[in-house]
Amino acid sequence: MGAALNIDIVAVVKEALRDSEVRDQIRAIVLEVAPAPANDVEDLLDARAAAAFLGMTPAALRMAVYRGTIRCLRIGRRLRFRRSELMGR
Repeated sequence: MGAALNIDIVAVVKEALRDSEVRDQIRAIVLEVAPAPANDVEDLLDARAAAAFLGMTPAALRMAVYRGTIRCLRIGRRLRFRRSELMGR
């Protein structure tokens, strides 16, 4: 009986998902409960782009990172910068 019940539930859910109002309600519930995804990857700049954004050379930017005056993320040997952190400078 358990397998038949599961098949019936799946059929009911599939049928309900054909209705756009049901999909909108489910989307609203999920967005309400689930945490917002982080946008860290989208906001990351490489050293060349970050230097251009700040109006300095990439070498000067690397020196500022070395001195600790500019924060960065290290991904392997690469430096990445959050635009939001650079804007606050």
